[in-house]
Amino acid sequence: MKITQVASLYNIEIDSIKIVNGNVSYPIVLINKKYIIKRVASEMSINEVLFNTMRERGVLQNIVLNKYGRMFTYFDSCFWMVYIYHEGELFDHHNSNHMMKSMYFLKRIVNMTPNVGEIKFHDNFYVSEWYVDSKKMFLKTLELINRYYGSIENDYIEKLKMLIGYTSFSSEEFDRLQKTISHGEYQNTNILFSQDSIDIIDWDSLSIRPRIFDISTYLIYLCRKKRGSFKLDNIKIKMLLDYFELTDIEYKNLINMVFVNLVPREDKIEIFSVYSRGKLEWYLKWTVEFMEEVIYTLNKEDL
Repeated sequence: MKITQVASLYNIEIDSIKIVNGNVSYPIVLINKKYIIKRVASEMSINEVLFNTMRERGVLQNIVLNKYGRMFTYFDSCFWMVYIYHEGELFDHHNSNHMMKSMYFLKRIVNMTPNVGEIKFHDNFYVSEWYVDSKKMFLKTLELINRYYGSIENDYIEKLKMLIGYTSFSSEEFDRLQKTISHGEYQNTNILFSQDSIDIIDWDSLSIRPRIFDISTYLIYLCRKKRGSFKLDNIKIKMLLDYFELTDIEYKNLINMVFVNLVPREDKIEIFSVYSRGKLEWYLKWTVEFMEEVIYTLNKEDL
């Protein structure tokens, strides 16, 4: 069994196995109720210097190194990672203490950005590509939907066109934005609380992006009135934006980042298509409806 052989490269003897996500292409497996073994996209290995930075500075404490002292393991034409399994209380939208701790931790992350020179890191959100040529990226998105889902309703395409109309991408703007370490998916399901500690999980989207990207992710997911709702809490939004003291150019690009955060992207489309056509249909509908609500709120309110 492939998982057994991967575990052996970490000197882990398997006593019990539990499938966590059931995704055939990118399985996540709980071993011995202690270790998470997961297959990751090969592009993630390009970002190893960022993972090392976070590990050295005490943020990523649950990564397990293989017997060669590396965090990425190449086996059977796939890349793998192993984490120590953590349990905890999920982010509670009604808990002000959770909000303050998670904002503080996000600020801590972005302030750890190393000097990486001209290294080009993998970004599964393709933020820079949207700024360089948003028309090309938009057409690519429609092609991906057509490839994995099939013909999509014209109303859906028109709504996407309407939403991208609220954006203003340009490479010059991108160059002016401050770049920092970015978790990529800083949302409620990836934040765990236990007693006085906070633990951030699922670092698969770690990269270098504009600082405003993770702030916009926080706004989208953690400034909601409650989990499962599209409705945002304006008081939370203002608290977040004040806490991070956004620059004028960051304010200007906030809607751009919301769009890039939520527009259907290749890795998610592929994963949901593996589950079922119905799951993919839900994802496509969910992203556009959520994006519409967030952009509408940001346009309506004086933030």
